[in-house]
Amino acid sequence: MNIIGNKTVRNVLIFLFAAIFIVSTAALMKEGIESRQSSLDGDVAKSDGNIPDPNDYRRGPTEVIIPNASNDTDDGADTSEPEGTLPPEGTSAPDETKSPDETSAPDTEPAAPVYDPYADALRGSISISGLKSKNSDVLGWLYIGGARASEVNVNEPIIHYSDNDYYLRRTWLGKKASDGCIFMETKSSPSLDDFNTIIYGHRLKSGRMFGKLGDFAEKKNWERDPYVYIYTEDSMYRYIVFAVYRVDVDGMTYQIGFSGAESKQEFIDFARSQSMYDTGVVPTVNDRILTLSTCTGDTGEDKYKQRFIVQALLVDVTPRQDVAAGA
Repeated sequence: MNIIGNKTVRNVLIFLFAAIFIVSTAALMKEGIESRQSSLDGDVAKSDGNIPDPNDYRRGPTEVIIPNASNDTDDGADTSEPEGTLPPEGTSAPDETKSPDETSAPDTEPAAPVYDPYADALRGSISISGLKSKNSDVLGWLYIGGARASEVNVNEPIIHYSDNDYYLRRTWLGKKASDGCIFMETKSSPSLDDFNTIIYGHRLKSGRMFGKLGDFAEKKNWERDPYVYIYTEDSMYRYIVFAVYRVDVDGMTYQIGFSGAESKQEFIDFARSQSMYDTGVVPTVNDRILTLSTCTGDTGEDKYKQRFIVQALLVDVTPRQDVAAGA
């Protein structure tokens, strides 16, 4: 009887381990297939968007020109250990009613152009209309040079859609993939004229999407290249990073509409006080801010409670014509 019982228990355990192995293997295979799909769709984006090869352009340290430079010595920086996306699933960023006094143009003096040969090559060659021909939800292209001259931090299309959840687990072509894609908060204006424009992306171990955004946690990386570029059919938008920090998923960072100058100043003060270091870049209430949001890279129960944030100030807009539109 004991032998039969032991045999039964043994068979049950074998069955359970086999089931766990099969389920785990299937999950890994599914993840691998979706990751491969994401990579293939990324290649399509570079082809249809006429994206030049970064390896053909030697980038070095960038001259940092700081608009609205602050003389403050006390920046209230957060000295917590830097660690390290997306909005909590099923939610959108909080919104408020815009006031009539909000302007659509930045009120700062444009900083002198900073030459990044690859950014300049993108401005001349990228075809947003080529991308839109595959997916009309394409808003533009996001490029961040990154701290290392031999690497590119971000070089991906940006999607804008009516539902934040849709592209959370889909490629820019709408194919299911856990890697997702880079997409703008649905409540943010696709014309990039909000006081605070929010863009989300997954922090992938492969380094794709916002996988390298965490490099900005170290000031030495910001000092090497603090610029963020967005390309649309008509313009190249250049931003300079002014704050890097972690924030709760329901934090002020995700506010879009503002009641006036006072609430905008409160937003700016919050961002600068949370930053891991002082950049010397100080936005005004008449500027435009770009907020890039990704996960912290934490593990355990608290991994979804906070996000890693990089915020940048718009310094200039350069007109361009889409090469596929008859430039």
